[in-house]
Amino acid sequence: MYVAHTSNDAVDVIDSRHDKYLHSVPGLPGVAGVLVSNEKDFVFTSNRGEKTVGVFPYGREEKLEKVRVGGFPNGLAFDPSRDALLAANVSKQDDPTPVTVSMVETKKKILTADIIVPGRTRWTVFDSRFGVAKSIACFRLEWSA
Repeated sequence: MYVAHTSNDAVDVIDSRHDKYLHSVPGLPGVAGVLVSNEKDFVFTSNRGEKTVGVFPYGREEKLEKVRVGGFPNGLAFDPSRDALLAANVSKQDDPTPVTVSMVETKKKILTADIIVPGRTRWTVFDSRFGVAKSIACFRLEWSA
């Protein structure tokens, strides 16, 4: 099991069968999330502190490679049929810079698109039924009595 440990700028590796901490994958500034692809045996990280996503083969953290994306990546989604990783980028409060969703081609480890989207994104998902990606925005709701 991989756990984003944001305050340590690392991903912790846990043996969930024996409930035991194994080690950490360091050098992931502001890591916000981890995504594991069972189809391709890859692990992806969203590193907000340096505006990158990390990619490494499952169980081979020493092969970590990073790709710069267009914002502060948060939620990740992976389409194994296209080897495409999506990162929903968040912005800092009151930042006038447009919010984007970044697409990374994982075989070549390159940014292929950085798409401006309205609102403040948080997460992304791939809908395999239609072969499309969706960005999910987080809205602030205010309630009145």
